[in-house]
Amino acid sequence: MNSLERWNYAADILMKQEGGLTDDKVDPGGITNYGISLRYLKSIGEDIDGDGDVDADDIRALTSNQAREIYRTRWWDAQRYNEIEDIDIAAKMLSLGVNMGAGRANKLLQQAINRLNDNPIQVDGILGKNTLKAANSENVLTLLDEIKLNAAHYYMNLVWNNRKFEKYLLGWMRRAFD
Repeated sequence: MNSLERWNYAADILMKQEGGLTDDKVDPGGITNYGISLRYLKSIGEDIDGDGDVDADDIRALTSNQAREIYRTRWWDAQRYNEIEDIDIAAKMLSLGVNMGAGRANKLLQQAINRLNDNPIQVDGILGKNTLKAANSENVLTLLDEIKLNAAHYYMNLVWNNRKFEKYLLGWMRRAFD
């Protein structure tokens, strides 16, 4: 699988998980389209409709291709998920990074590696050379299972600490274990 095929594989999974336009008042990100929230769009200063501001109209105007490009440049490449050799682990990290934040997802990966490895790596949320080397050296199925369990535990703690997120738990569990 070449790099474009790898990206398309991971992006296709992500886009199915994210879906289309939602405006859920409980969602702290605000109005969201293809998983891109207004809060995130403002944070990167992306004026989709070119009217000089970043607002809900930009989220409504966002196309699937624009969302994919944001995910490719600001997540897949920037977080170095493209350097994870196993495509299923790379796709899982993209999915979790987008949903819970890259730093949190990357820490879950590092914690999974440390549970499987006698030579612990630093849990700092950064996919540097040590994390990538360790991730690419682990048994793929075992590491993927550990990542999934870590994600499920994280999501359950979110709900435990804030009951208004309970309505998201089933979807989050699907994301964790898909």
